[in-house]
Amino acid sequence: MIYLDNAATTRTDDEILDDYYKLCKKYYANASSNHYLGREAARFLNASRKQIASLLGVKNVEVYFTSGATESNNIAIIGTCHAHKKRGKHLITTKIEHPSVLNVFKYLEKEGYEVTYLSVDSSGVISLDELKEILRNDTILVSIMGVNNEIGSIMPISECGRIIKENSNAYFHVDATQLIGKHKINMTNIDFLSFSAHKIHGLKGSGALIKKENVRIEPIIFGGKQEEGLRPGTLNWQVDVMLAKTLRKALENMDEKRAYIEELRDYLFDELSKIDKVYLNSTKKGSPYIINFSLEGYPSEVVVSGLEDDGFLVSTLSACSTNKVKKSYVLEALNLEPFRASSSIRVSLNQDITKKDLEGFIESLKKILNRIGGNF
Repeated sequence: MIYLDNAATTRTDDEILDDYYKLCKKYYANASSNHYLGREAARFLNASRKQIASLLGVKNVEVYFTSGATESNNIAIIGTCHAHKKRGKHLITTKIEHPSVLNVFKYLEKEGYEVTYLSVDSSGVISLDELKEILRNDTILVSIMGVNNEIGSIMPISECGRIIKENSNAYFHVDATQLIGKHKINMTNIDFLSFSAHKIHGLKGSGALIKKENVRIEPIIFGGKQEEGLRPGTLNWQVDVMLAKTLRKALENMDEKRAYIEELRDYLFDELSKIDKVYLNSTKKGSPYIINFSLEGYPSEVVVSGLEDDGFLVSTLSACSTNKVKKSYVLEALNLEPFRASSSIRVSLNQDITKKDLEGFIESLKKILNRIGGNF
């Protein structure tokens, strides 16, 4: 089996799993308990928080443990809006955000907030001029993802942060789920950063929200005082401790790992571009970890099923159980040929993949397209 769906989740690192098991076995106490085992748990947790802060260039008090990016996004966006609604109710995001961001903004629209959705060009990147133009005195939050999860487009985060800070008093939130551990992150001008461990070979149900110390937000769930009251409940501290090691391992030799992935991406681009009726939706300016392409005249769900039969696991957004075609809102936002939004396939890579694996994938794809024919 060749796993090519790493943008959905990654295989958990063996060392992470082993260390997690050992922690659970030996140190099982509540990190809030005032006895020896509880204090040991708290010590591990504090060391983890300190290491994550150091790796990202932030303060220890700015690291909040969560169950993942979805929870982090909700806390950051809703918490900011509730805390600053007297100053304004204008929000900005993009048309191609992950549902854990887009659906939060849809909820806030029902609550009386005004949301402006930034357009993207054919490569999936926003216009900095448009961002600057739509900032207003009553804009309180801008949320822009680092890397798009479907097509891999990279947003100009540093430039966005500079424009936001120079032209407004808005806070800046970045969903870094597909960015962290793969591309460099400069926290300057970023007020909130969300990410998950399972995208970088860590544990599922593990993530963090980086919130700058000077930014006030209100909690959206209530309970105890864990995580300064922003994320109450008994701490899943063994998972939180492993997040630090997961992040450290992801950042080790990051540039070298990305250069290897770029070679694999270039091979895929070259081979896919030779196949008739295959259209690349990703570009070489985007993240090399995600390659999205569409098939003209072929049912992508049938192709994906055939690839699975041959041992290649990829993802598609083409069909649902009601037999109605499901379109990608991300691809629709690119304003490409209409068929692309309902016939896309995503291949997402990691450093375990080899060129030989991809040669087999291309051979399988050609065989399947030849067998089923087009124009369904």
